Amino acid sequence: MRKTAKEILAESHLFGGLDDKVLDALSQGSHVRPIRADSYLFLQGDPTGTMFLIVEGRVAIEQTTQDGGTRHITVRNPGELIGEISLFERTTRTADARTMVDSTILRLDGEHVKEVLHRYPSLGERFILLLSQKLHQAMQRIEDLDNKLQIRVAKLLMNEAKDRGTKVDGVGIEFHPPLSQGTIAQRLNVSRESVNREISSLKRLGLVESTASSVVVRSIKGLKEIARSHEV
Repeated sequence: MRKTAKEILAESHLFGGLDDKVLDALSQGSHVRPIRADSYLFLQGDPTGTMFLIVEGRVAIEQTTQDGGTRHITVRNPGELIGEISLFERTTRTADARTMVDSTILRLDGEHVKEVLHRYPSLGERFILLLSQKLHQAMQRIEDLDNKLQIRVAKLLMNEAKDRGTKVDGVGIEFHPPLSQGTIAQRLNVSRESVNREISSLKRLGLVESTASSVVVRSIKGLKEIARSHEV
């Protein structure tokens, strides 16, 4: 027998343990539906305003790149929510949500959820905790990405120094032709701002210097240590 929306909400991590009256109110603005594999809950650029709870199945979160390719972001599994952050913004979806297998999805209307939030503060407390957890996870992902980018920048500088570097002042290494931060960004397929942040970090450690047109390596040994320490 298929579960009702209220039963599904009561078993979920976010809504479980709430009073029956809150669950009743939420369930009035939600419905459960099966969705075939390789179907889209929404597309990048669609307006926000709905939230989804995965009951069964898996959903891939993906972005379309500027060259028309697909960038995989993450996979959401049963019990997880999709669209809970954008529920509070008047904006558009930043990614696609595509079912990877036949799935069952609970759809919650955003305006109805916000109305219930105003009526029952206990639900608001749950969302505050959820948003706090999401922020922590996002910060952790940013830190992980920064560490990985620092490894990539360090390795690129080491390889370029080996291939076309010239020693200066006995310890420094210059590049001919000059190696600019813009060139590094293009080589690594990342933004110039990201490269600038990593070069600034390496400068503070005394490993590189930079000018308007080029980067100068001051310590190959230090770059090797940076790469090894993050790879462990």
